[in-house]
Amino acid sequence: MGDWIYASIGKNTSMEFFQTWQKEEKALEDLKAVTRAVIDGNFSEDIWSLDGKIVKSSGVFEIDGKKRRAGSSRLFFNPFRRTERQHFDYEPYSQDNG
Repeated sequence: MGDWIYASIGKNTSMEFFQTWQKEEKALEDLKAVTRAVIDGNFSEDIWSLDGKIVKSSGVFEIDGKKRRAGSSRLFFNPFRRTERQHFDYEPYSQDNG
């Protein structure tokens, strides 16, 4: 058996990392790589909403020069209805408050 690590990133993107006792280090290293990409500003996200509710998201991470995608759908919706798409490019995290 194994456990899941869930991560929520940005406004709506979520990821799951499956770990077993044999591969716990791999799951944690993957989580660290995604976290580092977000902190470094190598993350963007597209959000689709319908009637003010988020129905879908797609996040893109750049890790070691390669792009990886993660996404989630929150609500069942009629795919023929027009949704509003927003794009977000996240800036690198900075502790500088000035």
